[in-house]
Amino acid sequence: MSWQQKPILVGGLSLSGGLWLWWQLQATAAESGELLVWLVIALGSGLWWLRQRSRP
Repeated sequence: MSWQQKPILVGGLSLSGGLWLWWQLQATAAESGELLVWLVIALGSGLWWLRQRSRP
């Protein structure tokens, strides 16, 4: 079964990954450049996933 057919699983993994990433970045909050890079990666991944999901 495709991961796209399990939105709860994908949502849970995304949420836990986001919380872990937030916790990690709190420890290195002084490195705002690293924070920006991670935010760009997360945003790009989210947009890619939405685009893949909207395909017929």
